[in-house]
Amino acid sequence: APRGPGMSAGGRLYRGEEMKRLLAPRSIAIVGISQREGSFGQRTYENLGEFQGDIYFVNPRYEELMGRKCYPSIASLPEAPDCVVLVTAREAIGPLLEECIAKGCGGVMIYASGFAEMGGDNAELQRRNARMAHDAGMPIIGPNAIGFVNFSIGAGVTFMYGMDFEETYARPAAERRVGLVTQSGALGLALRSGRCSDVPKARTRARRTRRACTRVPFALALLRACRTQVPR
Repeated sequence: APRGPGMSAGGRLYRGEEMKRLLAPRSIAIVGISQREGSFGQRTYENLGEFQGDIYFVNPRYEELMGRKCYPSIASLPEAPDCVVLVTAREAIGPLLEECIAKGCGGVMIYASGFAEMGGDNAELQRRNARMAHDAGMPIIGPNAIGFVNFSIGAGVTFMYGMDFEETYARPAAERRVGLVTQSGALGLALRSGRCSDVPKARTRARRTRRACTRVPFALALLRACRTQVPR
């Protein structure tokens, strides 16, 4: 059956506590990070420069990257990360979601494209992945997403570059008086995200805006519906 507004892949709203680990993580794993300059994994790591929590690299091809230990698998990590960022190809997403579920991860960000927007079997693959994660109680943002930024904890969980996150991180909370939350390809460059198979955009943004803008007198949200349908 089609999802109603604000519904997740399982046909219900995620509770705040179910979203907390993903959107306000204390630990983040970047899966598929490589030594290639300018790759999505490296950009994401650079955008986490102010994040004070634990950061883990996962790629079986390396033992160390940028001075950090690189783990061969999600299962080998010393803890279950709150937020897992998958910077891998589409074909690897399903098996990696299974690893995340088995490990007890808090939630997953998927950058890869080539799912529902391509139609046919690719759309069905997105639905299967979304259902698998939802049944396990593990929220997904994506696929084909560019990430999110939690300014309160310095977590730039995104591959976007050329954005001066540090300037905003350094500003006192009292100076952050306007919150803008948007999803649109046209408005895209700085604050946008792609298709969503599990966590609804309106739900994600409403919660993040409410928490981040406790003292903000004005908040503007420009949203587009998320229409991925998952059969019961």
